[in-house]
Amino acid sequence: MSQANWLIKGSASERWIVTAPGAPAGVAKAVEQLDAALDGFSGNMPGWFRAVKRTGSWWYLICVAIAVVVVVVVAPVEIGMRIAVGIAAGILLAVVSGPLLRLLATAQSRAGGAASADRVIGDVAGTARPIPQGVADRATAVLDSGAAPEGTVHALVWRAAQGSSDEAAAAELVELWRKAAPDQASAHQARMEQYQAQLRDQDKR
Repeated sequence: MSQANWLIKGSASERWIVTAPGAPAGVAKAVEQLDAALDGFSGNMPGWFRAVKRTGSWWYLICVAIAVVVVVVVAPVEIGMRIAVGIAAGILLAVVSGPLLRLLATAQSRAGGAASADRVIGDVAGTARPIPQGVADRATAVLDSGAAPEGTVHALVWRAAQGSSDEAAAAELVELWRKAAPDQASAHQARMEQYQAQLRDQDKR
């Protein structure tokens, strides 16, 4: 699978980003700002929260370990019960602390008067824009098949991106995708029809 240099997956937000055709000046900075904004940070991400994010799923284990130690030390019950309570408390701590820490970190990132994340997304929209996963997948399939020149695909993705939402461009990209990857397109259509049928059934109920 090829990877066009104008199609980027944000390292922080894990969202797909398309850069403007012609590689305008400041594109790398705009991508960095957009990636952070899509992750909820309009200013710099605090170092302590960056460290928390790097722990990934290990954050649950860290919280469980801390909770087990605390409960084992202070709880006046049998040791097996202490461990069980500590594990449950640690899982609860991990679930609750994640959103709270993110809230604190985003507040800290804006403490210096930084604009809101939505404002940042709008400010860089002339250079970098977010796109849905599906659009990125279709563009990659078309590029891999050679169904259209890269410049054409780039222009369509840019026009179909969030902030532009050109329906004609999105439809043209879908048609190219159907020609380039008919099996993928057919499977997607089947899933959409099944989903729509489920919605209709829910409405009837």
